[in-house]
Amino acid sequence: MFNDRMFQNHIRRIVGLENTEAKVLLNHYREAFNSLQVQLMMAQDNTFTEAKLETLLHQLNVTIESLEHRIKNDMQESFNFMYENGVEDSVTEINKLEKKFNGISQLVPISLILESTNPDRFLFNNYESSVRGYNQDLRATMQHVLTQGLIQKRSLSQVVADMGQSVKLNEWKLHRIVRTELHQIYNVSKMSGMGEIKKKFLPDLKKSLVHPMDERTAEDSKELAQKNPIIDIEKPFVQHYNGKEIKFMAPPNRPNDRAILIPIRDSYDTDK
Repeated sequence: MFNDRMFQNHIRRIVGLENTEAKVLLNHYREAFNSLQVQLMMAQDNTFTEAKLETLLHQLNVTIESLEHRIKNDMQESFNFMYENGVEDSVTEINKLEKKFNGISQLVPISLILESTNPDRFLFNNYESSVRGYNQDLRATMQHVLTQGLIQKRSLSQVVADMGQSVKLNEWKLHRIVRTELHQIYNVSKMSGMGEIKKKFLPDLKKSLVHPMDERTAEDSKELAQKNPIIDIEKPFVQHYNGKEIKFMAPPNRPNDRAILIPIRDSYDTDK
């Protein structure tokens, strides 16, 4: 793949940013539930009764609601950051490719494309909705753990330990949600930047994909990389895999998909 080093560097940087943001949110959850556990363990009576169950359920709801407010600013900041990265990378990649293949330096000014694109509020709403769904699932899991603790006549300290274990066991879900949503924000914003560049500078500009190739790369990604689709920016990618037709405008086409959108023109020699 032409200029593969540049694209692979962008993938590594973006995936690294996604993992960092996921850790930020995970730390908020750990701090909140650690605080709740400490508060609960201060009770002098270690028995777990129906009355304590009701109190604990209320405290659980308060903790999750407080978390949703606390993490919103971090989510908004990461959304804005990934959106700007997507637009800026669309310009950086095109300028480097234009210089390499067509001898044109700094064809596209970054400031112009940033001013021409606006963050899609739907993307943030989708991100927020996914995290809220995780919170609902976590709440249901914790309610089940607490109810089972009462049925099994476990002590308060045992129930609190069970709660902590449940939080840890569900962390991978939040990590995947954050990575997937931020990856979509990056690629959709990159596509928006490419669309503006096509309209203002390069009417023949198209889009393609680059996948990281390592031990984590799934078979569907390998197959799509081999086919190397090159299509109009306004059209969806279409993949037929395992008897299913998958359509998507920009990666990810599923959770854990690390592919990125890239710009391409006929004048770019993809063998170099």
